[in-house]
Amino acid sequence: INLPILTFSQLQSGNPIDAEKLFAACREWGFFLLDLHDSADGRTLLHDAETMFDLDTELFSLDRSTLDQYAYNAPKDLTGYKRMGALKTDDGKLDHMHLYSINQDDILGNRPPRTNAPPIEAHRPQIQGFIRHASSALDVILTILDKQLGLERDTLSKLSPLDHESETSVRLLCSPPHTFGDAEHDRISLGGHTDIGTLTLLFHVISGLQILPTGLENN
Repeated sequence: INLPILTFSQLQSGNPIDAEKLFAACREWGFFLLDLHDSADGRTLLHDAETMFDLDTELFSLDRSTLDQYAYNAPKDLTGYKRMGALKTDDGKLDHMHLYSINQDDILGNRPPRTNAPPIEAHRPQIQGFIRHASSALDVILTILDKQLGLERDTLSKLSPLDHESETSVRLLCSPPHTFGDAEHDRISLGGHTDIGTLTLLFHVISGLQILPTGLENN
């Protein structure tokens, strides 16, 4: 699939052509690729994302018994750790994805702090910086969508404020490599789903994300 590629600096500058491309991508695909390299703010966010990848490595290097102490309580509370194999995927097999959801309100102090796994507690300032820079980037996109949808400015951004509770989260993912000769090397890492919330900013370093375009069946 050749997803639309948008340039963050052009969105920041209010380029009307890129604004139309953004709106079209959201209507047709629900996804688009965002080039952050040509913007100072974008490069800062990329640096923050690298820090989150380092945190991801440190976090999922912990043994499973340690991580299980911070297990999430779905569906009541999705914050915390979900071990690989806890969910079923579309083909009925178990998933191949560890994930840990970090609550934005916890990190920014909008609610009493919870106790997270040690690497997360040790990197609270870095996570806070990532959240603030990511929110700023998302506000650029949401402001454009406000205008395209005929909404008042900040209508969408106000759904996920930094200074009030919103249930926004940072989610760290880890799908371990399959061993050579693994009979289930082609199994689905995580079942099909629609993300919770207004907009998801996804950073990843390998291919594998599958997208179901509008109007097509999941076969």
